[in-house]
Parts: sequence; C-alpha cells; structure tokens
Amino acid sequence: MVRSEDQRRTVCALQCFPAPRPYLRGVRAGGPHALIAKVPEGHLSFLGSWTPLAFIGVFLSFLLGETLVPPYTQRAFAARTPQDSRRGFLVAGIFSLGFYFVTASIGLVATVLYPKATPDQALPTVVSELLPMGLSGIVLAALFAVVMSTADSYLNATAVCFTKDIYVSFIHRDAGARLLLTVQRLVTVLVGVAAAFFALAAPSIIDALLISYDLWAPTVVAPLILGVVWGYRSGVAGVLAIVAGGAAMGTWRWVLHEPYGVSALIVGVAVNIVVYGLAYILDPRAGRLPVATIRAHPTAAPVAGLGPRS
Repeated sequence: MVRSEDQRRTVCALQCFPAPRPYLRGVRAGGPHALIAKVPEGHLSFLGSWTPLAFIGVFLSFLLGETLVPPYTQRAFAARTPQDSRRGFLVAGIFSLGFYFVTASIGLVATVLYPKATPDQALPTVVSELLPMGLSGIVLAALFAVVMSTADSYLNATAVCFTKDIYVSFIHRDAGARLLLTVQRLVTVLVGVAAAFFALAAPSIIDALLISYDLWAPTVVAPLILGVVWGYRSGVAGVLAIVAGGAAMGTWRWVLHEPYGVSALIVGVAVNIVVYGLAYILDPRAGRLPVATIRAHPTAAPVAGLGPRS
C-alpha cells in the first residue's frame, strides 16, 4: 500500500492540535451553535460571492492542477502493484474527508475569534493564540514537515527532468554519474531559491496555487494522459501542445485578463488538447501504442517521433 509521509505527519499534527476543540468544548467561541451564528453571512453558502462560472473555473483549476503532480505520481510508482496503489489512494481519500473538515473548521474558528487575521494567517493565529507554547511549536513543526515532504518531491522531479531531458539530451550526452549528481544538486538549489521568491511575491497561498495550476495543467497534463496513459504517442504533438497550451493560458490570463470570467486554465487545457490531436493526426511518425504493452513494459515503450527510450 502507498504509505504517504504527508499523511503520517498530518495525523501527528492533528493529534497534537484537536482543531474542533475551540468550539466543541465551548472555548471562547461559545460552542458549535454559537460559532455558526457568529460566522459572517455568505461564508456558509455554497457559492459565497462567486458566480457559477468562477466556481467552475476554480474547481477545474484544483482538479486538473493536482492531476499527475510529482508527489502523487512518485508515491503511486513506489507501490509494489497497481492494486496496492489504488488501495493507498482510496485510504488517502477517505482520510482526506476528515482532514478537510478539520481544515475548514479551523478557518471558521479564526473567522469568528480573529476576524482581522488574513486567510493565510488563520491557522498560525489559531495555533499561537489557543495552544500552549510548547504544543504550538510541535504543531508548527509537524506542519512544516508536511510542506517539506511535498516540496522535496517537486524539487527532485525538477532536478531529474532537467538532467535527463535537457542536460543529457542536448548539452552533455556523455556526462558521468558524479557530474549528473552535481547538476541535480545545483538545479535543486536554484529551483528552491526561485520558489522561495515566488512564494514571497504571490499575494496569497491560493493565488500561488492557482498560478502554479495554470502553468501545469495547460501544458503537461493532457500530453501525459494522451501519450503515456492512452498510448497516443507523438513527440511533435507533445512539444506543440505544451507550447500552444502555455501560450494560450498566458495570453488569456495576463494579456486579456480572463474575459467573460472564463478561467485561463480552461482555455489553455482546451487549446492543449486540440493542438495535440491535430499534430498527432498530421505527424507521419505518430502511432498508437496498445495499453497492454504500456502496462507490461512501461519503461521500454518507444515514443513516436523520438525513437526508443533509454
């Protein structure tokens, strides 16, 4: 079964910090009924201040933006069998129901008790104000561990992809293991520093996530599903789809400023899929790899237009 470090560390944090306690025990909030009564109007409605189109855009952003991201795929590939991977993700999904309930509960408590706190500071404020000093330190340490166990997956995937797909393929084909390790370390440091500056520049955590999703989903998700999962493989189609999807997303978001309230991610993904399909049809070297072959020999499957994979 997939054993996620994120889940274990999050469980530790929740055990240290019983999130519903400020209102289930009537601490300062007056109990659950008093807490709900004090929540500002609109916070408990389904759409809040969002229009249905805006809600759909954010929903698809989180759905597609989290699809096939490194923290999930690495844990899936680490499972002994596909069945173990499925069971692991099923257990993680069941656990997430309680996790998201607790997370939303903390937000409601912070909204009522500390209305001046920003959304990004809701959890730190509740932890620092309602928990003893030693216990709050343990909770924050556990939360930092959760963040780091996800960040290291992204850093590792970025370093490996750059080294294998760019450095070895185009810069230094005969690089030795020691040199490749040095390159991976340098890339990890540079990407980590760039990510820190990006986090500081982003208006909020949600904005940072949405920007990341806009860069990921319209470029990578569809080519991975069409080419790797379903076997419609074409190197030309993959490159063109990535460029077209990213350009469409960037133009719609930063040049046109998302007219009609349509998310840039939706536009980018649609252009990405259309371009991939057209390029696949027009590419004479494109071909369909049977799904059975992919499942039986996932690392030996050739990529149409790029030759056999090493």
